[in-house]
Amino acid sequence: MAFERYLYYILLVIAVVLAYINSKNDKRLVIICWLLFFSIMTESASDYFRSFAETKRYTPYHFYIPIEYCLVTFYLSGLLQISWLKKLLKISILFFIIFSVIISIYLQEINEFPSWQYNIEGTLIIIWCVISLFNLPLNPDMNIFKTFQFWFCIAFMVMFSGQFFMNGFFNSLKNTNPELIKKLIFIVYYVLNYLFYTLIIFGLLCSRPTRKYISQ
Repeated sequence: MAFERYLYYILLVIAVVLAYINSKNDKRLVIICWLLFFSIMTESASDYFRSFAETKRYTPYHFYIPIEYCLVTFYLSGLLQISWLKKLLKISILFFIIFSVIISIYLQEINEFPSWQYNIEGTLIIIWCVISLFNLPLNPDMNIFKTFQFWFCIAFMVMFSGQFFMNGFFNSLKNTNPELIKKLIFIVYYVLNYLFYTLIIFGLLCSRPTRKYISQ
């Protein structure tokens, strides 16, 4: 396994540990724990498939994307105070699962990188994150930059917006220029994922439960 994969897993494990610590005081973070757990399982499955069948390495992501969307959207819906917005986010989960299954069966082979699902998911989550940022339930004396919710939204907005165009031509470029795609995978996906999990970790470190735990 290459160094960039080890670093990726290290960041994931740190995020899981911090999310678990914080979940003792904020039960909503249990959702984040499950999100990170499924992320580790998906990446492990992808590495396992790649070890003996390179063409199957993207299959686990077809199952992970609907799970990720469900958990992220459900978490964001819990941050909102407006009832119709909460319902809208929850209803979108069902529609996304249906569209994701249809795409995986009829439009994009299960062995291909699920670029359509990723970009649809990314577009929706960016919208939900923007809405959530404008509706965060903050006290007047609370610093928004010291809340996990803020960094959580920023992390997803940065990651999905950065990967959007790469996702669009990933499969065609993978077939026509595999050497170039290997370089772009590190430049785009690894760097953005490092940034994503760094922001998640920073947000968890900013939260009060983690600061109390560290100071003990």
